[in-house]
Amino acid sequence: MRLRSMLCLILLGLVIAPTLTARADDAPKERPKGGPMGLLTRMRATVDKLNLTTEQKPKIDAAFEDAKTKIEAVVKDNAGADREVMRSKIQPIVKDLMEKVVAVLTPEQQEELKKARERAPGKGAGDNGKPKNAN
Repeated sequence: MRLRSMLCLILLGLVIAPTLTARADDAPKERPKGGPMGLLTRMRATVDKLNLTTEQKPKIDAAFEDAKTKIEAVVKDNAGADREVMRSKIQPIVKDLMEKVVAVLTPEQQEELKKARERAPGKGAGDNGKPKNAN
């Protein structure tokens, strides 16, 4: 009986050990957090996939930095405010950002961005992850 228990423990250890020693880079990547800053992170990741030129990158960087600063100010000034109030103040900032980004992109990149946004679930924070065409 004792031998059987020992064998079970050894087998259990052999099964569990590999999962305990998994490397950190094997761990699944975290999805960007929600809210306005998560939205900016996801938007930036989408824009970065457009093979930006060296001339476009500083303009895109400046547009995102400006939007980030403005959104941080809105969040700070409206801490504890209703979600719809925050959304109504952040939407114009995001719209302005997208206009600045699109103005820098080539027609081909604009088309790629349009397609990427159509594939993405939802249109922004608070959409419950529903695709744009969902009812």
